[in-house]
Amino acid sequence: MVYVNVAGQISGPYSAEQIRSFVHNGQLTPDSLLSKSQEGPWKQAGQVKKLQALFQSSNSPQKSSLQPPAASVSTSIESVANQGPHSPNVYVQVVTPETQRTKNTPESQIWAGGPSQVVNLKTYILCIIFFWLIVPIFVGIWRFLVTNSVRYELTTQRLRTDWGVFSKRSDEVELYRVKDISFRQSFFERIFGLASLPITTSDKTHPYQCILSINAKQARTLREQLRSCVEELRDRKGVREMDWAS
Repeated sequence: MVYVNVAGQISGPYSAEQIRSFVHNGQLTPDSLLSKSQEGPWKQAGQVKKLQALFQSSNSPQKSSLQPPAASVSTSIESVANQGPHSPNVYVQVVTPETQRTKNTPESQIWAGGPSQVVNLKTYILCIIFFWLIVPIFVGIWRFLVTNSVRYELTTQRLRTDWGVFSKRSDEVELYRVKDISFRQSFFERIFGLASLPITTSDKTHPYQCILSINAKQARTLREQLRSCVEELRDRKGVREMDWAS
C-alpha cells in the first residue's frame, strides 16, 4: 500500500507502479520524503535505490519552480487512485521549498534557571553589619525572596522571565528581535565563578533583558546557543536587522 502526503494531506492507497508514474510525470521529485509508515522516519526519494534510476532517466522538471502546485498534484494523484496492484507500505510527502520554509517547527526548551543570591551579596553584608537596627534583617529577607522568585526560560524561539513574590509577572522576548548579547562579570561574580548575559533587543516593550549571575561556563555556552537560535529564526522568518545612521 502506498500513501501520498501533499502539503500535509494524506491520500491513497496507491501502488508502486503509480508512484513510478508520479516520478515520470514530475509530480514527485528527489526531494520528496518517503516513509514505510505514516509516522516516519522520512527519507528523500532521491536516496531510494529503486527510484534513483527513474529520476535520472526522467525528463520531468525537478525544481519546485517547474513543479505543479500542490493542489493540482493532489488532484492528479487522486485521478489514478485505482490503477494497478498494491505494493508494500510506502508513504510519500511532497515538500516544496515554500512549504518547507513555512512549516512550523516545534518549540523546545534549551535552558531554565534562576540567578544566584550573589547578586545580593552587598546587601547581605550591610544587613549583617547593621542587624541590630532590626529593619536590615527584613530588607535582607525580602531581597532573598525577590531573587529566589526570578526564573529564566530559554527556548528555541523566545526568552521568558518570570518573577514576583506575592503576585507573578511574566515577560517574553522573541529571539529574532535580539540585537546583541554580551558577557559580563562583576568582581563578586568572578570570585564565585558566575557571569551575566545582558541582552539588547528591538522589542519596544523590553529593549533590555539580562540573565543575571549564572554559572560562567554555562553562560558562555548559553550565549552561543542564543546566537545560533537568533540567526536560525531570522533566516526562517526572513527577518534582517537594519541600523539607520542618523
